[in-house]
Amino acid sequence: MPFKPGQSGNPDTMFKPGESGNPQGKPKGSKHISKWIQEMVEDEDFTTWISDVREGFIEYKGAPMTAIVKSAVIKAIAGDKDARDWLARYGYKKEMDITTNGNDIIPILGGITKQNTNDEIES
Repeated sequence: MPFKPGQSGNPDTMFKPGESGNPQGKPKGSKHISKWIQEMVEDEDFTTWISDVREGFIEYKGAPMTAIVKSAVIKAIAGDKDARDWLARYGYKKEMDITTNGNDIIPILGGITKQNTNDEIES
């Protein structure tokens, strides 16, 4: 195959039309990285040490996904909009609209009161 101006790559090693770059395919039994990630975050036998301000290091045992979701729930309860949106998006497949429905208390945020009419909230 002759090299043409503007063509990139080495013409001697380029694939021919209809020729696969990996004719034997991926090896049988090999996993995609997404499968490795899913298995690891769901692994109940997972163990690691986590830095803790008060105690130095604490040992964590259990599925990392459990800790990730618990952390997001705690942040959402404390008022973190990103954590709340993440939980709604992946837990319910949609954005949650959390309103007071005319009440002065927003229960999901642990009793934070609404102080003014432009929907700003303060503790």
